[in-house]
Amino acid sequence: MRSKTNFNIALITGTRPEAIKMAPLMLAARGHPTLTLHLIATGQQDALFDEAIAAFGLSPDHHLGAAAGASLDELSAALTTWMGEAKPNLVLVQGDTNTALAGAQAAAALGVEIGHVEAGLRTHNPQRPFPEENNRVAIAQLAMLHFAPAQRAADNLARETVRGAVHITGNPGIDALMMQAARLPAHARNTAQHILITCHRRENFGAPLLRICAAIRDIAAASPLPLILPVHPNPNVGDVIRAELGTCANLALTAPLSYPEMIATIRTSAFVLSDSGGLQEECATLGIPLLLMREETERQELVESRNVILVGSNPELIVDQAQRLTHDAAYHARMSIPSRPYGHGDAAHKIITVIENHATRLMCQ
Repeated sequence: MRSKTNFNIALITGTRPEAIKMAPLMLAARGHPTLTLHLIATGQQDALFDEAIAAFGLSPDHHLGAAAGASLDELSAALTTWMGEAKPNLVLVQGDTNTALAGAQAAAALGVEIGHVEAGLRTHNPQRPFPEENNRVAIAQLAMLHFAPAQRAADNLARETVRGAVHITGNPGIDALMMQAARLPAHARNTAQHILITCHRRENFGAPLLRICAAIRDIAAASPLPLILPVHPNPNVGDVIRAELGTCANLALTAPLSYPEMIATIRTSAFVLSDSGGLQEECATLGIPLLLMREETERQELVESRNVILVGSNPELIVDQAQRLTHDAAYHARMSIPSRPYGHGDAAHKIITVIENHATRLMCQ
């Protein structure tokens, strides 16, 4: 992979969110005279990853073939072997997954420079979310290029005295969202047809998920709109949801939605209940209120903008906020003002420009 004329960059990806957030970088660098991006898939979320990346007309340049559910050590070992042969000039990792940490560890072991996309997000609580918060902190100590989505993230990195340069670029996940939203037909925009629910976080496994299911039953019983819940493939989530909500009236349990389907469903939601990271940004950008079923968030800007309300797994709070959004038009309107602290769709271009300048300096040495 390494050459004297091209600066070769390996994008290490394995999950659906990584596919979505790295795709704009691949598209932004198409035809670049000196930068060549290679999309490497680990297999951490095989089917979900392939579906998401295909939505952008892309496919992996190399598939590592790691088994779904592979451990951090297994992913790191496989990536170390591949990088040792491919010898990229730069490795890019995204976010907080085990794939991202494994990619950073493998690159560090081989002396390959690391860029971290979506760097600096923090709850400052290592248990929430676990292990994602720890993964982000560990990657920050290994990276030389930090692409922070907003000022607060950059400030977090400054306090941690990371090495290398911090660049505030926005989040390429917003680029991806705006690409997909622009493709929606006019009749599929901003019409409240349903309430969307997603749930998959480790912190909600067990008793918290049972409390969430109880709240969903109460919301479904009182809601004038139908509820849609795409069931995550993780059995710790899916088995419980099917057992607790499989016969719940006014609630449709569906297979996971494709990325374009998910954006269309968000756009036509009255509001969303979720424990997702990316959905917080997507809903705020589109002006869709979100009730966040987590105790803490690394995207505090969206709580401050009032697009997101933290409700945790407290069934009384979840139901109360859902009822308020349903019946209080002024409250709903206040939460529906779009907020874009993580960029306006040009993050990928900014990141590629930083990398281009970095590559030029290195190639001239």
